[in-house]
Amino acid sequence: FDQLLLRPAVGYDLTSRSSVWVGAGSTPAYPASGGTVQEHRYWQQYLWAGPALGGAFQSRSRIEQRAIESNNRVS
Repeated sequence: FDQLLLRPAVGYDLTSRSSVWVGAGSTPAYPASGGTVQEHRYWQQYLWAGPALGGAFQSRSRIEQRAIESNNRVS
């Protein structure tokens, strides 16, 4: 066990086929060298789903930001 991933999210249905979501993730990592490195991710996404050629089609667009402890830049 060297990593734990938590990613809660909240969504809102815009229509019966589309929705928007926001969430945050916290990922502590436990490297073999010892200690803990904490990573935080924040994300926003748009989901659309509908019929397609006798099946179903789903499209997801997501923007995600990440911040890692001991690194003062956002990626």
